[in-house]
Amino acid sequence: MSNLLEKVSEEIHIIWMCWAKDLLENEEISDNRRKRWEEECFKPYINLSTQMKELDRKFARRILKIVENG
Repeated sequence: MSNLLEKVSEEIHIIWMCWAKDLLENEEISDNRRKRWEEECFKPYINLSTQMKELDRKFARRILKIVENG
């Protein structure tokens, strides 16, 4: 796995956490989703499960492809 992919994935995760925390503060979110996010997602990228990291990598790959293709 490329270091660049992991760096971009980590930044995407940080952006997602900012968005999700704002959403939790300002919108009505189900208790199940809130609990899942708090337990599985609101942690540093390095501490995410492989499955959760792969979600961030999916978006990072899309961004890197755009950058690569100009």
